[in-house]
Amino acid sequence: MVCTKCADTTIAMMTIQNDPQKLWVPPKSTSAKQQEYFDENFGPFFRIEQLIFHFPNGSDDKDVITAPLLAEVAALQHHIENAVVNVDGRNITLDDLCFRPIPGKGCLVESPMQYWRNNVSLLATDPDIKLTILSTYSPCMDQNGLPVIRDVVFGGLATDTCHTNPDPCGDATPRASALIVTFLLPLNNPQNSTFQALAKAWEAQVFLNTRFSSPSGLVVERMAQRSVEDALTVETHQNAFVVVVSYGVMFLYVALALGKARDPVRSRFGLGLWGIVIVLFSMGIAFGIAVFALHLEITMITLEVVPFLILAIGVDNMFILTNELDRLTRCQPHISRGTLCLQQSVGWSGLLVG
Repeated sequence: MVCTKCADTTIAMMTIQNDPQKLWVPPKSTSAKQQEYFDENFGPFFRIEQLIFHFPNGSDDKDVITAPLLAEVAALQHHIENAVVNVDGRNITLDDLCFRPIPGKGCLVESPMQYWRNNVSLLATDPDIKLTILSTYSPCMDQNGLPVIRDVVFGGLATDTCHTNPDPCGDATPRASALIVTFLLPLNNPQNSTFQALAKAWEAQVFLNTRFSSPSGLVVERMAQRSVEDALTVETHQNAFVVVVSYGVMFLYVALALGKARDPVRSRFGLGLWGIVIVLFSMGIAFGIAVFALHLEITMITLEVVPFLILAIGVDNMFILTNELDRLTRCQPHISRGTLCLQQSVGWSGLLVG
């Protein structure tokens, strides 16, 4: 009990690692070293926030390069760009967080609307938007004077057989099944120590929380830099309930499988209860040693797997010890029976399984 209490107190120092890159890439691997070299020489990569507009499943044959659909995309894009979020008394917008490739210019936003410089009026007066998309010259640069990369802002590109290019030497006009808007944020800002917290707050309250309603049936999928991390956290919290229920079910299973319901003395509810308690103590000691002695960071995968693993081993040992104890003669004292039970193969089996 004392050892368990001491180990459990160290759990308060436990840090849960939920960074996907640190979860799946060993720190001494080649990929990690290359990433470190890149960050040191070229700076960290971006926080990528992406919107993907498309029709529901089964509608991939629909062309999304139309003026009404582009106007719907522009409405959501402009709302996100202008939305204000209050973080610790500060009003934050995308303008405070975004990546600016050219000093003094605007944010870098990769969007189909950049062909019309994010101006819905220019889109409405365009006589042929398909031909505009084919152009790579200055009039079709984005609002910062940068070229728009077609494969970045459109998904499922193909040739539009229903639309012909009047220039016989020109490229075929495109069609697409998805419209893509990408906001680029720096991964960190040396001049702002709270940049990461501000960026995460903006992602949660603006980018992932802005509603989108399309009269044409267009749907939007959102992928923020924090999306994978959030999904892992949500899954872990959901699995906590499963762990609690599993321990309760195992308690009943041990009591009913090993005991006799008609005999209160041999019902073995106490065995099931204390067996589960010892399993919990073992888990606490294991986490305590990992955190305090080995200075390991606990991952959410560990929190999901270890409780089930220790529970399975503990229940298995309870069945082995109980069945061996029942085979011994009852004429011997309890202490002698317990000693014989452990002296035989059960003790070694329990040690190996544990």
